[in-house]
Amino acid sequence: MATTVRINEDVKQQLKIKSVELGVKQIDLVNRYILEGIKRDTTPKKSVMSIDDLEKILKHDNPKGNNLKEFVGIVSDGEEIDPVEEKRKAYRDY
Repeated sequence: MATTVRINEDVKQQLKIKSVELGVKQIDLVNRYILEGIKRDTTPKKSVMSIDDLEKILKHDNPKGNNLKEFVGIVSDGEEIDPVEEKRKAYRDY
């Protein structure tokens, strides 16, 4: 996936300089810096969204909409998922 990101000129110049210093492509530096920034981000998370909020977001991607309510409770295995532990597993697997 390719995307366009606007950065200010000062950051752009610093990126060019660092790229030359290290002998790596700017795109490789950008990807590395973004991944590190995501890992270190301490921004407080919003509260859990409702199904209606999620549908609004998904509707942006799919103009016909998505009916998440159809899928609620379809599968029940009797186990509860610990979201904190699932996130830890995801980081360990990464």
